[in-house]
Amino acid sequence: MTDGARQRVLTMGKTIWQRAAFLWMTWAVCVAAAIGGCGYRPYGGEDGIDPAIRVVYVAPFANKTAEADIETAFRNAFIREFIRGTRFRVVADRNEADAILTGTINSLLTDAVAYSQAGFAMQQRMTVSLSLTFTDAKGGRTLWRTKHFSWYVDYLASETSQVQTDANRKNTLITLSRETAERAFALMTAGF
Repeated sequence: MTDGARQRVLTMGKTIWQRAAFLWMTWAVCVAAAIGGCGYRPYGGEDGIDPAIRVVYVAPFANKTAEADIETAFRNAFIREFIRGTRFRVVADRNEADAILTGTINSLLTDAVAYSQAGFAMQQRMTVSLSLTFTDAKGGRTLWRTKHFSWYVDYLASETSQVQTDANRKNTLITLSRETAERAFALMTAGF
């Protein structure tokens, strides 16, 4: 290859990389403009609720499942979400509240998702389905509602110890209540 041919190849290589960089930057700017222009906001936040609502009552949840006392775990998880930030104050008397959250646990299912070679269910999936309503306490206006909010968490089952499996299930129920509350609260307050 002659020096002139080698120089053209090197120049052409530079040009290809410059064009690729230019196209990449153009694409990145277009994506940033599209995201910024469509109302996208980060996950969560409290902008979707009227700023006048500061005091919240979380009513005891109804439990339509056969699992005893899970309504308390889910109610406590939602109370925790409301008080995690600085905006809301949770009260014990619904008459003092600006807004009321009511909830019903419609179902709690456990299914096997992974098996051992011997056919033992090694991994279980616990799935909950809730109905939630967030209501303006003064005017009765529904601020947010979902009839079928679902979330799941997986946990390990022990082939040799039922006690360990039961402990894992109990811990998973607590994790499930917290994660469900966190995600539902984020949707409730997002304003989309």
